[in-house]
Amino acid sequence: MRAFFLLLRHLSYNRRSTERKGYLRMTIETEIPSAADQAQREPLRAVVLSLLDELKRGAGDKDKRRQVEEWMRNLSEKYPDFPVLDGLREYYVAEAGRLRSDFDNASDLTEKLNLGRMIESFLEKASDMDRRIRENHREKGRGDDS
Repeated sequence: MRAFFLLLRHLSYNRRSTERKGYLRMTIETEIPSAADQAQREPLRAVVLSLLDELKRGAGDKDKRRQVEEWMRNLSEKYPDFPVLDGLREYYVAEAGRLRSDFDNASDLTEKLNLGRMIESFLEKASDMDRRIRENHREKGRGDDS
């Protein structure tokens, strides 16, 4: 739902005449990036795609990956036309897979428990990204029908 509101450029209320019962009519104008805007954003898109690829490969330590993840989440709201949600979903699944291999190599029960919880957390995040992607597709579908 947030992504839809971020696409809104103007939200204006036009008063209808009092003969038409005097209620407000909402006009929504969505922002469609022009070719010039897309060209300006291309360097950022390349950076985003590169960082998402590095996240999926597990580059850097956990703290740095979390910082990149947080920035990507913010960018996904700011630039919904970038494939950030898909990239984050793939990262979460890849991270769960890496943790699964750590789980297999762990010998301590407490360590296995913590790794199991972390795997669950990453899979829940991947599921959340799936849900957000589906919602965005539904909202785009409604916007096209108008």
